[in-house]
Amino acid sequence: MRTRIKRSLYGDKAVWQSGELVPNLINLAVIRSFAGRETNIVTTNYDDHIEAEYEVLRRDIEALPTATTFPGLRVQVLSPEMAPDDASPVKIVANHPPINMPNGLNDSVSLTYLHGRVPRSGEVSWPIVLDENSYASTAKSVGTVLRRLLNECPMTIIVGSSLQDAPLVRALSDTRKAGRRVAILTKQGFPTSFDNQGNALAVDLATHRASELGVRTVFADFHGQVAQFFHEVFVRTAFSSPHPNQEWTSDYMTRLSRWWERWIVTAGIDSGLPEALRAALDDALPVIGVSANHDPLSRSSEQFRLELWVRCYPQRPDRHLVRWASSDGSNIEGMNGKQGRIESPSYLAAVRSFTEGRPSSFDITSLEQGRASAARYTSKSFLAIPIRMDNVIVGILTLASTAHLKDSLMMSSKESTAELVALLAEAGRALLSVSGR
Repeated sequence: MRTRIKRSLYGDKAVWQSGELVPNLINLAVIRSFAGRETNIVTTNYDDHIEAEYEVLRRDIEALPTATTFPGLRVQVLSPEMAPDDASPVKIVANHPPINMPNGLNDSVSLTYLHGRVPRSGEVSWPIVLDENSYASTAKSVGTVLRRLLNECPMTIIVGSSLQDAPLVRALSDTRKAGRRVAILTKQGFPTSFDNQGNALAVDLATHRASELGVRTVFADFHGQVAQFFHEVFVRTAFSSPHPNQEWTSDYMTRLSRWWERWIVTAGIDSGLPEALRAALDDALPVIGVSANHDPLSRSSEQFRLELWVRCYPQRPDRHLVRWASSDGSNIEGMNGKQGRIESPSYLAAVRSFTEGRPSSFDITSLEQGRASAARYTSKSFLAIPIRMDNVIVGILTLASTAHLKDSLMMSSKESTAELVALLAEAGRALLSVSGR
């Protein structure tokens, strides 16, 4: 069982298909520690991605010549050895000590696993909540932990749970007056269709239900915006107002609009973009053992095309991604390129990757979901990579293949795919830089 769980948690895609939620959570917790504020992260997930990201940031900080302080990380798990009625039925399984944190600052971030912990290496912490029986048997202890944290901790961030979880609902009900609480929900999690203002009956019901528990709801349009939300909280924690000499401290829409206004009059009108995409393709494909073939009449077993999708006119109400240029074209498509509304679900790989907020692979059959025959499409699979400027996704670089995903060389090994994603991400940043290539 342990092997199967680890394979699902740390499989091939975990090597390269990471989003920004976990790094943004750690960044927020660390900056709060430097401000003297306590942060508890609570998760129902089993993986150690949060711990791993903490270690990455800690190593980066330790490598700086002027860095002398960094908060610790206290890792706890729900313990079957303690009675459910205990004030805190958890035990510490790992403790990363702080580095020279001055008095008056909060010296550690707390991470608590409610449903067990399955690290990449080392001992598994039981019980692992896998079914209704294990969920029920741990529910009382989970509720005890949540009630204590919601009552006592200035900030508790609960990851991997929902307002449908009975222990959380009971804990929220018991602590209605403990302080301000926010539930971040995604509209795509509600099956009801939306009107032009983004309203739906299911959303209204969720809002009213949450308010009964003393919780304010914030609805993200899709999963990628949840990670963006935590980055914006981090920015406002570090800077209560924008810093005149650091543009990244501005709000999300200011950063996005500023990028667009600069890019569209510089790199965006560069007639050499198709050639630049061909060059990027030539540089990237040897990683997976092939070279680009630009001859559309070639009978090569697998051919590739690189597409640049751009988020245009971000201040307009109708948000779109536009295919701005392609490696198999001779001219910039620009605003006349294929367009896709930024919404979920979408049959376009670029839009899907944008809404997920992470590099993703797709097969045409899963994108179309039976709406059309896969035979009508030249490209059968896609590797799409979000490109960030100033920590805002401004476009997508998509590698399209004539082979289905299971047969494509893009997926031949996790190592080569990870390297391919890294190279294309760097190429995308160059193409979408406001200063051009």
